[in-house]
Amino acid sequence: MTPRERSRLALERSLRGSAAATSGAAHPIDPAEITRIEAALLRLSSTERAVLLAVRLEHCSYAEIAARIGLSVAEVELLLAT
Repeated sequence: MTPRERSRLALERSLRGSAAATSGAAHPIDPAEITRIEAALLRLSSTERAVLLAVRLEHCSYAEIAARIGLSVAEVELLLAT
């Protein structure tokens, strides 16, 4: 499986989980929505993308992300705020 396929699968799982959590039931995922989200992710820098995905898909703390990427916690917070 390519990195893009793994990323897409993780994104689909995350979207399914979010839909189920907010409504109490799983909803079909619109492939067009996934394509739009992928396009938006590709517009981010590699660091911004890594931080966002670590928070949203891996549920990492800011401190974990900072240590992993080599940033301060304040820099992680700043990347997520912009």
